[in-house]
Amino acid sequence: MKTIFIFLVFSFTTQAAGPFDYTESKLEKYSQINLTWWGFKVYKAELFTPKSSRPDFEKEILLHIMYQRDIEAEDLLESTLSEWKDLGLYVSKKSEKWVKALQKIWPNVKEGDSLTTYLNGEVTSFYQKGKLLGQIKDKEFGPLFLKIWLHKKSKTAKLMIKGSK
Repeated sequence: MKTIFIFLVFSFTTQAAGPFDYTESKLEKYSQINLTWWGFKVYKAELFTPKSSRPDFEKEILLHIMYQRDIEAEDLLESTLSEWKDLGLYVSKKSEKWVKALQKIWPNVKEGDSLTTYLNGEVTSFYQKGKLLGQIKDKEFGPLFLKIWLHKKSKTAKLMIKGSK
């Protein structure tokens, strides 16, 4: 159960001098989903892309997740590793290195919190309440991380379908 909840907790956003407001970005909503597990609401995820175009990991992508339950950061980390392994995306030493970096970035989330993940093709930035939590400056990380939601075999693959709700 922890694994499923952790997988559901990520979001990230862009570089900004002050608080980041994804609603003021030039990105447009591509799709959204509401994730439930055994009847329990877990989160609502919204995917944003340039001009509402199909997600392209070489360009900007923003994933905004609004949590509908409390989830501890450790559970999110475990879920990330589990999802990478389940989807065949686990890259041994790199994945472990990225999870260690995420340990320093991700907070525990409470019901009503949101996290935003922003990939600009090079750097992946994580935000909460418009404030930068941290970045991972590895071009390989962002696409593998976002595939937790966007891979054709992921539990949330509907995010890849334009206009999904």
